[in-house]
Amino acid sequence: MRKKLCSLPAIATLLLGAMLSTGCAGPGGKTTEEKVASAIEMRDHAVATVCEEKEGLKEKLEKSAGYVVFSNFSLHPGLFSFARGWGVLTNNATKKLTHQKWTRLTIGPGIAVKGLYVVVLFDDAEAVERFESGPWVAGGQIEAGFVFGDFGGSWEKAWAFRKGVHTYYTTHTGVALELELFGIGKISNNKSLNRATSP
Repeated sequence: MRKKLCSLPAIATLLLGAMLSTGCAGPGGKTTEEKVASAIEMRDHAVATVCEEKEGLKEKLEKSAGYVVFSNFSLHPGLFSFARGWGVLTNNATKKLTHQKWTRLTIGPGIAVKGLYVVVLFDDAEAVERFESGPWVAGGQIEAGFVFGDFGGSWEKAWAFRKGVHTYYTTHTGVALELELFGIGKISNNKSLNRATSP
């Protein structure tokens, strides 16, 4: 007798639980020092993961004025997509680290429940400083894929509506079939972690 296939809500619930358990809500650890270490570990792992999939990205990152890396959770139930995450901005010139949070709303058709890494490169110091201040950002993306652990794969393309800013990302867990035409997000700084890393 053929077994019944799992329903989409059941799959979504399992994926959501898996992603939240792996730290999509924020850096792991109890103390500030542990959270800072967790954020840096996430940054390095995310960069390695995205650079492995995007040819030539490592060289672009090293030559950039700076870059920010986010670990995000995204839910796309139909017409609107909601995402939130946390990450680390690295100023390549000064080596300054800025811990940040990201909340985002996107308009466009699709369905998705996913955890993803986002890497954003900046061409000049002005763009880095603007991001350090916690700006509003706009962009979009298109993706199709299914990823769970080492199983599956995805194809994705992202863009930012600002010159000198380049966005790359990869889904590390989840299901996605979506076209996000326009998204608006707010970057905010994590004051407690930034106080811990300031000289």
